Amino acid sequence: MIRPGSQGESPRRLLGEVRSPRLRRRSFEHAIAGCARALLSPGEGLEEGLRALLAATGADGAFVDRVVDSESYGLCARTVAEVDRSGADEARPFSWSDPETGEIVPRGFPYLLAPTLCRSLAAGEPSSIVVHRLGEGSERELFVDMGVMQQYAVPFQIDGRWAGSLGLRRYGRAERWTSHEVELLRVAAQLFGAAVERSLVNERMDALVRSKDELITGVAHQLRTPLTGLLGMAEILQGSEQLDLAEIRSLLDGIFASSRELSFVVDNLVVGSRTDHGAVLLVPEEVELRALLDDEVRSIFGPSSRRPTVSGGPVLAWADPLRLRHAVRNLLLNALQHGGESVWIRVSGDEVATLEIGDNGPGIPKELVDSIFTKFEKGVGNGNGVPGMGLGLTVS
Repeated sequence: MIRPGSQGESPRRLLGEVRSPRLRRRSFEHAIAGCARALLSPGEGLEEGLRALLAATGADGAFVDRVVDSESYGLCARTVAEVDRSGADEARPFSWSDPETGEIVPRGFPYLLAPTLCRSLAAGEPSSIVVHRLGEGSERELFVDMGVMQQYAVPFQIDGRWAGSLGLRRYGRAERWTSHEVELLRVAAQLFGAAVERSLVNERMDALVRSKDELITGVAHQLRTPLTGLLGMAEILQGSEQLDLAEIRSLLDGIFASSRELSFVVDNLVVGSRTDHGAVLLVPEEVELRALLDDEVRSIFGPSSRRPTVSGGPVLAWADPLRLRHAVRNLLLNALQHGGESVWIRVSGDEVATLEIGDNGPGIPKELVDSIFTKFEKGVGNGNGVPGMGLGLTVS
């Protein structure tokens, strides 16, 4: 997107015009106070803060961006807010499109195209770019595409790391930035950095609240199913005197199965909590994998047409039988809920015992590969519509 150049005379710089040091300082403090008030207000605080900054300088535009890490392009600048002196409400952040693949970096660009800019900001130093002084290459082309003739940016940090920058731009000319503009930008960058950090904290808090609500829903559903079965079978046992021994045995088997399922859900919660502190107790012994596996397959799949094909074994493993059974059950449930119609299992072993579980489902989405083992990450939904807790793979 090409930025329009300024028309006629360039805007006179408010801070540059003031000759008295006292008046300059007062103007400086007024601009900072305006930024602070805007950033503390709800709604479009960042845009209002940028307008206060722009009004006190001779720049044509002001922006604040965040550093984001792209799988394809590495570190990228992502515009959070931007205003222009002409039509400040109509400013549209620049988006970069890869000419070879067509992939778009929305509202930003990769820093690999701007090594001079990146080098200064990453080192915690302000970056002053005058486009006509840049050599031929990607960095010059990038700023030309944005319609920028000159830019001055100051980085800010969050948790001790470079997190973004606050900057001023000129589109139709290049002039020396005054010392007052530089100082104003330096102080304002700290305010904008704090505002961006507050926004990130709010986003994390919202995500935690959503995660908590989803966890409660998942736990309630997974507890409700076996509890309903338990209550129903207990009521039948309690209220009927006409049951024969076979019927009583069948009900007791059902009560045992539902109790085991309840125990499994609770154990997932307990182990999931203890993994953060390394407090999961393991008591290894010799375990026959095929027998353990067959037992869990019968328990989970029953006579279902989706019952997995199992091959291999018998294989002895040195493991905690309770924790191993728990991991196998989680993996089988994961295949049942997210996998395809065909599920297969193979056990093998010589010096190392191996258990493989696979299916013909769609697999883990590419964007979730790095996070799917994170606690409470549930992926994109279950094949049978049953809400999970997002603990199974973490526990396994």
